[in-house]
Amino acid sequence: MKTAMLICALVFAYYAQGQRPSHRIYINPSVGFFRVTTDKGSINNTPFMIDGKIGMRVGKKDGIGLQFSSVSQSMATSGISSLQPSTGGTVWTKYGIRRQVATSIGIFYERFFLLGKHIDFFPSAYIHYLNYTDEELGHIVAGSDSSMTYNNSILHNYIGRFGVNLNLQYEITTSFSITARFAQIDCRVWNKYEQHVFIELPLLLGFKYSFK
Repeated sequence: MKTAMLICALVFAYYAQGQRPSHRIYINPSVGFFRVTTDKGSINNTPFMIDGKIGMRVGKKDGIGLQFSSVSQSMATSGISSLQPSTGGTVWTKYGIRRQVATSIGIFYERFFLLGKHIDFFPSAYIHYLNYTDEELGHIVAGSDSSMTYNNSILHNYIGRFGVNLNLQYEITTSFSITARFAQIDCRVWNKYEQHVFIELPLLLGFKYSFK
């Protein structure tokens, strides 16, 4: 992860050094929910998402920079435990929480298209390092005894992600805008060169503040 972050920082610094000082820097934090339409392993339909960008306008229509994204979702689980007494008798049950968290950092490029006097449409392409965890933890109930615990991790072994998302922004002042993301195609890459492609329908709201 440290190597990926260093590469991203060097790429961003390279572009930043090559631009005139008059070009505007911007920050764009966002928060919201989305529905994963093609992920059968998704444990609920409203994962929570936090996203943040630090970018630079290149010319009038382009932006580049660093991006951080984190998605988390969880749900209560219950059922018959895989661990049972060897002597038979009372069936052991389990009660726990399953949680999935995807955290990524990398670079992005976006292109701005003017739709109206104050409205821009901008698709954004990204390449990220990805850290993904999927685990379930809780208690095993054996009769009246609930002191036993369990922790199961599901290995997905992702190494990165890339994709495109679609966004709108409404300019309130020359330095401040409201942003919204409404669609995203995300491709997660495995070590064995397998890929999982997800179509996501987010409702991600944020703001953009720019300065020189």
